[in-house]
Amino acid sequence: MFQKSLLNIEIRQTYYGIKKLQKEQSTLRLSISLVAPDAIVVNFFASQDRFFLNNVALTTIITKRKYDRLLTSTAQHCDLTKFLTNTKAIHNATGKLLPPETVILLSLGPKFALPYKSLNEIPFSHIIADLENVIVSEDDRLTRERIRCSAVNIVQNFIHRFADKQLDMLSRFLIHAACNVTRRFIKSNSDVIIVESDKGKQTVVMYEKDYDDKMQEMLSDKKTYLAIKVNPTWGHQKTNNSLVSRLRNLALIDAKTPYRLKTTTAQCPRIYGLPKVHELNMPLRPVVSNIGAPSYMLSNYVGQIIQASIKSDFNIKDSFSFCSYINSIRLPEDYVLVSFDVTSLSTSIPTYMIPGIIINRWQDKSKTRIST
Repeated sequence: MFQKSLLNIEIRQTYYGIKKLQKEQSTLRLSISLVAPDAIVVNFFASQDRFFLNNVALTTIITKRKYDRLLTSTAQHCDLTKFLTNTKAIHNATGKLLPPETVILLSLGPKFALPYKSLNEIPFSHIIADLENVIVSEDDRLTRERIRCSAVNIVQNFIHRFADKQLDMLSRFLIHAACNVTRRFIKSNSDVIIVESDKGKQTVVMYEKDYDDKMQEMLSDKKTYLAIKVNPTWGHQKTNNSLVSRLRNLALIDAKTPYRLKTTTAQCPRIYGLPKVHELNMPLRPVVSNIGAPSYMLSNYVGQIIQASIKSDFNIKDSFSFCSYINSIRLPEDYVLVSFDVTSLSTSIPTYMIPGIIINRWQDKSKTRIST
């Protein structure tokens, strides 16, 4: 950590020197512009800029080669697990000993992109499908074609660079940790699951039985949850009792394009739990995923309008906004700041009141119409 602190000081000193030189350069440019003819000034500055850019490009290539050689040499003579391990990002609730490579891999988080071993593993078909799904909303045909051509060039250049590129020590280590060590550990410990924590962005390793028991205990609360015998998304073609049948002809109309709900592959919302590692006995926070549900698009559409219409001095966007707000507040001596944690807030809201509030304030807050 001392070496890292010294390196940060050197980096700040370098940036300070760069800014100082830039100010001196601006002063010299101004002085030259005042004493020399315009044609000479333009040609001189252009030649100096070309020399500068060429020098920067050459220096960048040389510095990158030095850095790669240094990284490879260091990795060959040291243990990567010593420098990459972040035990604070892992919460092991099983008591089992995790391999060091698995600890490193899980501590990187679920959004960390692992390197590919070969081009065959790269999902080019999914990339193309996602691209087409985005550009299909563009009305101009020339713009769509230009985006496609740019995307093709980017993919082709990546393929050529990938074919000529050799995996560095770090990439080989991550591939070994993911494909060999961690996969073998999960296969030999089938009673263990890996989930994300509710807060703190920790990766939680826990027994599957503990997870199921906590979920069953939470869902057994009859005051909060109501058990039904039939899947509401199931419906026959001759009956109109199911939720899918009632939403089959529903369309959302905005100012530009009508959107019709796709209910042919609808499914029930699914619930899962995020462990609260900061609380005693590590309870689960219930999360209901409505993706794929018949009313998903309608709920998303209405939710965006309601969220845009809510403007109150008592609402906080996120924890960063709260920290910025609370730092500017100074409480009197006879005041105490307290916080309240509401248990099962979402399921405790009386749902019968919500439709009336939305209907009464809809015309004031939204210029959009919903038609069936």
